Amino acid sequence: MKKKSHLPIKETPEELKNLLKTVKNKEQLEKIQALYWLQTEQFFTVVDIAQALGKNRSTIHRWFNEYSQKGLEFWLNKPKKTSGRKAIISENIQKKLLKKFLEKDKKINYKEIQLWLEKTYGIKVSYSVVYKTVKTLLPHH
Repeated sequence: MKKKSHLPIKETPEELKNLLKTVKNKEQLEKIQALYWLQTEQFFTVVDIAQALGKNRSTIHRWFNEYSQKGLEFWLNKPKKTSGRKAIISENIQKKLLKKFLEKDKKINYKEIQLWLEKTYGIKVSYSVVYKTVKTLLPHH
């Protein structure tokens, strides 16, 4: 028999529903969705929520323990995990890249950016690195 979760949720269903509309991070969305389902009694157990989200039940338990100890604000303000690898194109150069190429309202030429990085900063990067960097700086492009 599945054990019903008794997690005390401080936020109202309306607050959680509004957060679901505004949060863009996938993991944050899933965590808030899990709380919303419990709060609105769409699901009652960790196992059911895990199955609905395609997660392991231990992951849901970990999320709920984290929520009960640190609250929703912790999830929303938690710094992104990094791979630990230093970026090939530094933050400073990314800002200059934004200013030179990306703030203009014209079609982005990734090859031109690639050549500019090599000529100006001696940074030789692949086309895909330039593409991913631009997508990170301007996700709507």
